[in-house]
Amino acid sequence: MPKSNSLGNPLPRLRTPSKQADQSRSEQLAALAEAIGLPLLAWQKNVLDDALKRDEKGYQHRTVCTVVARQNGKTHLMRMRILGALFLDWDEKLVVATAQNREVAKETFTLVADVINATPWLKSEVDVIRWANGQEEIRTKAGHRYKLVAPNGGARGLSADLVIIDELREHKDDEAFNALSFTQQARKDPQMWLASNAGDASSVVLNRVRDNAIKAIGNGKHSNLLYMEWSATPNCAVTDRKEWGNANPALGYLIDESVIEARLNSGASHSSIRVEALCQWVDSIVSPWSDGAWAACLDEALELKPGLPTWLAVDFTWDRTGAYLVGGQQTEDGKIAVGLIQEWKSDASMDTVPIAGVVADWAKKYNARAVAMLRDGGLHLAPLLTQSRIPVSVIQAPAFAQACDEMLGAMSGGRLVHKGQPVLTEHVANVARVPFGETGWRIGRKDSTSPVQAAVATALVIHHATPRQSTATIMF
Repeated sequence: MPKSNSLGNPLPRLRTPSKQADQSRSEQLAALAEAIGLPLLAWQKNVLDDALKRDEKGYQHRTVCTVVARQNGKTHLMRMRILGALFLDWDEKLVVATAQNREVAKETFTLVADVINATPWLKSEVDVIRWANGQEEIRTKAGHRYKLVAPNGGARGLSADLVIIDELREHKDDEAFNALSFTQQARKDPQMWLASNAGDASSVVLNRVRDNAIKAIGNGKHSNLLYMEWSATPNCAVTDRKEWGNANPALGYLIDESVIEARLNSGASHSSIRVEALCQWVDSIVSPWSDGAWAACLDEALELKPGLPTWLAVDFTWDRTGAYLVGGQQTEDGKIAVGLIQEWKSDASMDTVPIAGVVADWAKKYNARAVAMLRDGGLHLAPLLTQSRIPVSVIQAPAFAQACDEMLGAMSGGRLVHKGQPVLTEHVANVARVPFGETGWRIGRKDSTSPVQAAVATALVIHHATPRQSTATIMF
């Protein structure tokens, strides 16, 4: 029975697209969990339903990454996947598992071994369980093996059907990930399972996997990667109980609201609570926004309307695989309304000519007073816009620092309103504060762990919509 009235959300906040399939091995694994007296929670079953989908070529998803707050049953999910490989007729001969901290991998190994020893019909199928430090291995009579390996070099020479990497956030370089990937090259139908809590700026492998997932979500295309993340909405208040459930799908079953309340009352930093309990990314460089400031500016009914004083701003990713157009308006009640108007994404560097045409069309629709951009974030677009008689404002570094501070002031002072668009909210949450000059600061476009271009464009339109705007440099 649930331990509290609030229940966790069984569906992830972020989830890569998955194709329909006639077959999934999830029901077999769910039945095994029931048989050993450790039934799956709804969120765990949701992961397995997609992760174990198969077609005529085998698994639809060769890589499965689950990101969820601590104490929600992630280890049990990994344990069941390993037991399936060992005892179900799936032709998975070798399971290799690791974690940057060996004790984490050994904990899962111990839980698997404990289930086997407590279940006579499983134990009867086991040949040996080896506990020697550095040689931990379970081998069944049918020839299936589950082996722990060191993260650096321990898998050399092995050929694995299933690779398990826990606490992916702790992998600060690609060495272990690449080494374990190579163990699957000769296997016909392999899977790699990754599990983690939220990471930070140093979580190199996890951040790359997440970035690839966000790109797949944006494209709406199925890929070999299945990424499912249970996390609170970026920039939400840490006291928002609904968000507790979004990050903790086992809330009300394995954990209770009182546990999160106790952490809030313990004096722990909000940054640590966001990572551990809300499964949110927190940069090593401090975010400039105060807790809940962005969420407090939400107006779900907001629409940018032609006829009001309007500015547009555009910013590109460094490799031109992404671009974001944001609009800002002075509202009739004296506030500044902002919204993401359009985004472009591509697997390769994009041609700016068609993008310039679309931006020009939006500028004409809103009779925009200027289209703003940073010198190093969109200057290549400026000549194309001026050919269409669109006024262009190119912002230099000092003015950008002022724009960032004006965005902070508008947000903190309640003068900013937005609709809560997921991409814009995500980019604002990704912002890292970087010092500028002796006392100023700016959005770190290269220092944030994930894309921030929509937030950069937001700062630029706020800069223009703020009454005091004498530092903008108008060119062309």
